[in-house]
Order: sequence, then structure tokens, then C-alpha cells
Amino acid sequence: MKLLVILTKAHKNPLRPLVEMWKAKGHLVRFSYYEGRDVPGKEAIIHIAQNADAVMILAPANRAASTLIDAPVLHVGERIVPVSLVPVPDEATLLSFVATTLEVHRRTGVNQAIALLAQRFPRYLKVTDKIYQELHKEGSVKAYKWTSDVIHPGDMLYGINQGAGICLYMGHGRPSGWVGYYGIRAHHMVTLRHKPAAAILSLCCWTAGRKNVKYSFCESLMLQGITSTVFGAVKPTLFTDNTRWAVNLSQAVQKGAATIGELIVNAYPANEKAGANYRLFGDPTTPLLADEKFIETSDKIKTYE
Repeated sequence: MKLLVILTKAHKNPLRPLVEMWKAKGHLVRFSYYEGRDVPGKEAIIHIAQNADAVMILAPANRAASTLIDAPVLHVGERIVPVSLVPVPDEATLLSFVATTLEVHRRTGVNQAIALLAQRFPRYLKVTDKIYQELHKEGSVKAYKWTSDVIHPGDMLYGINQGAGICLYMGHGRPSGWVGYYGIRAHHMVTLRHKPAAAILSLCCWTAGRKNVKYSFCESLMLQGITSTVFGAVKPTLFTDNTRWAVNLSQAVQKGAATIGELIVNAYPANEKAGANYRLFGDPTTPLLADEKFIETSDKIKTYE
């Protein structure tokens, strides 16, 4: 994979361990530098990403995701290229992000496991149940149905923190968190932090937006080490669009998408507006692997069906 990293020169040294991991995995890494808050605009990024398979932007922390890019992908000619964001408030936070991401990259297992989460509301439960049945029937991906009608919120939070491959949430959302499970905020997850999820996919309104918060829920999950990558919307979304994303994502997982960047590209909806409401945070090359002990641990989590 050819990875383009857009950053300032101050970011390069803290990022070095991750760069070494990328190169060890055979990725070709190219850097493009900017100064201060002058992150390149969309057209400039497309120009310098002509030969890139994925783009990661290390951005000033005071720049909201909605102001940096206008979708989780770039259309570079006829190609669709995933583009991710990493807000950097200080060097310590960047080092923490690098450590979390390296932990996921170092997983030696081959397990792809997905936890399906949903607010207790009929239409969300119906979609997640359908996806669960399809994944269970296919059998290539281990699926857990941890929807809010069948699991205690504390057990769901515990499960996420055991190193899930993918967590997919459907329901209502806000910039501060999920409405489901009696209201979930980043600090609820941090209290049980153990092993990071490879990816958290938040298919609902606003969880990547910064309305009335310093950092969005999605950004907080990544910055506080709950996950290496996270996907969420910067504005209100439609249930039909979120359903389309959910089905596309589950199908892409079944077809063998190996990284979060590959997953987003393969699941990107034909309806451009449905796609453009979302943003991707973290390392686009992150493998969608669960921790080696995730399945063993998660099989013991009690659900009530």
C-alpha cells in the first residue's frame, strides 16, 4: 500500500514507531508537510495524492473534522482513496495514539470479530438482527449481538474493551456520545479501558461533530485509547443512509476487507451525500483484527435473549 501522511515537521519524530511498523508491513510511506494551521485543502490533497492508496492527515486539534475534508474518501481520478484524520493537541496525545495503533498492528491472530450494538428501538434492532443473522449464517466472521435489549450496558462496555475487531453501533447519537444504553460517553468507556478495538463504527447523527464539545465523541474514543480507528458523522444523518452503510459494511467484512481503509472504500454508498456526512479518524491501514483472546473472553459475556 502507498500511504500519504500529511503532517508538520514536529509530528514526524513521535510518529516514527508507527512509520517503522508501516514499512515493516511493506507499505510505502510518503510525507507532505504543512506549517502552523495551514492544512492543505481538498484540491491540493487530491493533487499530491495521485499515487496514494490511502491518506492520513495529522491536523491541529482546534480544527474540526468538518472544516478539514468533506468526506471519508477522496475521488482521485477514477479511484476512491480513504482519507483519515488524527487531531493532535500535543506530543503526549500523539504518542498515545501511536502506542494504541501499534498494539492493534501487532496482533498475531487471524480473527475478525464484530460486535453489533444498537439502541433499544425497533428499527435499529431489526437492522442489527438482520446483519447478525447474515454474518452468523456465513460463518467467516465471528459476530456478537450486544444490542441494548439483550445485554447490560456495563457488560457491553466491558466487551468493547477486550480488543474487538469491529464495533458497529446504530441508534441516536450526539456530539457527546450515544443515546442508547441509557447514554454512553467516552469517559464511561475509559473507566473500563483494557485493550483497544481495531475500529468503532458509529452509524448515527453527530458523533464526529464538535457542537458544544471540545472534542467529538469519535475523536475522544481515539485520543483516549479506546480504539485505533473510529468512523462517525459530523452532522445529522438519515436512518435510510445509516442502514445502507450498515449493510454495505457488513458485506465488505464478509468479503474479506482487511483494513479500515479498505472497509470504508468497499462500503462507500453510491449516494454521495450519505457518504459525505461521515469522517474517518485514525490510521487507515489499521488491520481489522480482534485481540487473540477476544473471542474466548466474549463468549463468556452474558446476554438475555
